[in-house]
Amino acid sequence: TLPAEVTAQYALYKVWGNAQDDVWAVGSGGVSVHWDGTAWSFVDTVSYANLFTVHDGYAVGGTVSGTVLALSSTGMTWADESPDYALQLTGVYGGSSPMAVGATGSVYFRGTDGWEADPREKPTYQDLHAVWVDPDGGTWAVGGHVSSAPLIQGTVVYSGPATVPVFE
Repeated sequence: TLPAEVTAQYALYKVWGNAQDDVWAVGSGGVSVHWDGTAWSFVDTVSYANLFTVHDGYAVGGTVSGTVLALSSTGMTWADESPDYALQLTGVYGGSSPMAVGATGSVYFRGTDGWEADPREKPTYQDLHAVWVDPDGGTWAVGGHVSSAPLIQGTVVYSGPATVPVFE
């Protein structure tokens, strides 16, 4: 059972887990809940922005501007690491090479000085909704026209060492 304040006031959008006793879910209004194997608990995110995705210690979202939150080393508090002037972010990959993607093809990497926009030309102007980094370091992102109907123009973006066929 989720905490009553969560079910009464929020919607949950995405879930990610590291183990059966370490599961996170995020959603509307900056809500974050954690499953410890016994019960769900509300964890303050220091943000009221919608959070669309959570993965391996990071959560992203926003309304117009992009929000990036990072889980502390204690694992129970969030810190705001939002990059300046970022548009809404809807996909995040934690792991050893954290990345975030979002509106109008935005791509961000977490460098030594925080989150930085990819300096290369945008791979698409469609909204990117999810991102994954494969074991060889290749980056995969998907999206399309996903922020309003009609939900069309599906897009797959890849950057990395593999040769990927192109559909025409």
